[in-house]
Amino acid sequence: MKRLLKIGAALLLAATIAACSEKEATPIEQEVSVYELNQPGISIKMTLVGENDQLVEQSTESIIDYDLIEAKNAAEAKAILDELTGYVDYSDVKGITYEMIYGEKSANEKIAVDLKVADLVELANLPGTAFEGDPTMAISYSATGDMLESSGFTKQRQIENKKIEEEKSK
Repeated sequence: MKRLLKIGAALLLAATIAACSEKEATPIEQEVSVYELNQPGISIKMTLVGENDQLVEQSTESIIDYDLIEAKNAAEAKAILDELTGYVDYSDVKGITYEMIYGEKSANEKIAVDLKVADLVELANLPGTAFEGDPTMAISYSATGDMLESSGFTKQRQIENKKIEEEKSK
């Protein structure tokens, strides 16, 4: 069961692994990286979008085999995963788009977090989140990538960086 809790923590809003960074800079340099974790019974693909080393978006897709969580079917899997998440409906949380689809032998969870919209303090208090540092500060893109790699994720690719000119209103 401890392994199940660790897996639950990894896949449910793993997106909020955080470290502090400065909040503003101009011009904006955008980076996108993709990380994957494949272990028996679970695969996780996470895409991070950063601007000037500030994490602004994170999306995660996880496939969880029912055998891993000792569920015989979709109904049992739902009950187990609901308990792991404290029965939180992540789709009700500001800045989160959430979908869980229960198939015949596995569940497919998709989470997208818009960190420009989400309340970081609220995210830090959700079951399955892991925060390091002050959740009132911005989340570091590079530190999040480092933490994912130290947790067993492999960086698959970094999508070409691009500079975006920030509009300033006076």
